[in-house]
Amino acid sequence: YEKILKVDPNNKLVEKALEETRKEEAELDIEHAQVLENADKTIEKCNDNIIKVIRALEIDPGNINVLHKLGDVYYDIAQAYGVYADFNTAKSFLILAQHSYEDVLKILPKNQELRNKVVAIQTLINDMPEREDS
Repeated sequence: YEKILKVDPNNKLVEKALEETRKEEAELDIEHAQVLENADKTIEKCNDNIIKVIRALEIDPGNINVLHKLGDVYYDIAQAYGVYADFNTAKSFLILAQHSYEDVLKILPKNQELRNKVVAIQTLINDMPEREDS
């Protein structure tokens, strides 16, 4: 739209379309910020829960309910890191996305879908042209 406006600066239709596009992008940025904030809160809450669960396991190491809770907490952490990874992938922050997916794989090492995402991102990174620093 900006290129068209350079050629035809009085084109009201293009001005309106550009304005709407910018508004949509701003709304998406707000939505993504909220998603990331929720992921941060989830991880913070999970970190607190891990401490509580470990203390409970020190008292009763064989408590199946507590062991299940620990698994649930780690799963929630993996989900939150997945949110980071998906966000970074959507924004083309490929190296950050790769690291986030690798963090999830530490928790869910047998998840083939995650492994496929890491391979796909690594392929994209490898296919990127190298930048020449000036």
